[in-house]
Amino acid sequence: MSLVITIILAAGAGKRIGGPKALLAWPAVLPDDVAPPRRPEHRPAPKAKDRPLSIAHAEARLAAESKQALIVTRGAFIPALFGYVRPGIDLLASDAHDDLGAAGSLAFAVSRLPRADRI
Repeated sequence: MSLVITIILAAGAGKRIGGPKALLAWPAVLPDDVAPPRRPEHRPAPKAKDRPLSIAHAEARLAAESKQALIVTRGAFIPALFGYVRPGIDLLASDAHDDLGAAGSLAFAVSRLPRADRI
């Protein structure tokens, strides 16, 4: 089995979308949200808590092929994301200049990568 690591770039300010990319809310999906109940008496489960999109991406990659997901964000957003961290999800606080865009975040992450077969 190969060691796959995913890098999630979420350090952007999100000026065009109204807020930081790392903290965009992503709706939770439950089985009841996907298919209608089979029996009328079936009560839908309570909605799960929405989570940040960066965390949803990390969870999806861990469920698919990755052993580890690195979320590159700004230090100011770490406290808001910390409660969602679980084994396999790591937060990196980038100090790359905003003018560098995604390339700055990627360079920051690459310098901190553990050994892997695929990234």
